[in-house]
Amino acid sequence: MTMQKGTNLRTRLKSDTVSAHNRVDAVMSGYDLTIACGLARFLQIHQTALQQTMPMLRQSGHDFEPLPALIEADLAALGHKPVSAPPLPGGQLDGDPLGYAYVVAGSHMGSKILNKRRLRSSDANVLRAGRYLIREDAGLTWRSLMAQLEGLEAKGEAQDLVVAGALTCFRCFENAALTEGNA
Repeated sequence: MTMQKGTNLRTRLKSDTVSAHNRVDAVMSGYDLTIACGLARFLQIHQTALQQTMPMLRQSGHDFEPLPALIEADLAALGHKPVSAPPLPGGQLDGDPLGYAYVVAGSHMGSKILNKRRLRSSDANVLRAGRYLIREDAGLTWRSLMAQLEGLEAKGEAQDLVVAGALTCFRCFENAALTEGNA
């Protein structure tokens, strides 16, 4: 990859993870968030990926602890039970925790758009199941993380590990989508 002078880690992450991001978006966009089963599958995918990545997210310096409880409450509003994550493919998480934080915090910024879709539902249960998508402090987490990443150089071994973490986190979401989508 050719880095432009002045490129920071935020820019590199966006560039180096675009394919992984697009793959996850393509899978996730197939869920209709206006119907209970579509929203439940979407939430179960996030729940599975978060269960698998939470050890790294806890080490990132950003607070993702409330997310599993928000998903469980939304699943309950939809009449669905929480899922248990299968073992990780490959058995362990690779990379730096900041990469995981980048993926999950970014996902929550995209949730604003998804929530607008959910709000078009005529299903009262779907309308009650919005806690995860409307997490109040998502913007604060994203801005804090972006400031941190913008202050870091793009190149280096430590930065390579952050990119590896982001790619591993995207794979966890993609694998969860493929697994949950067939359930």
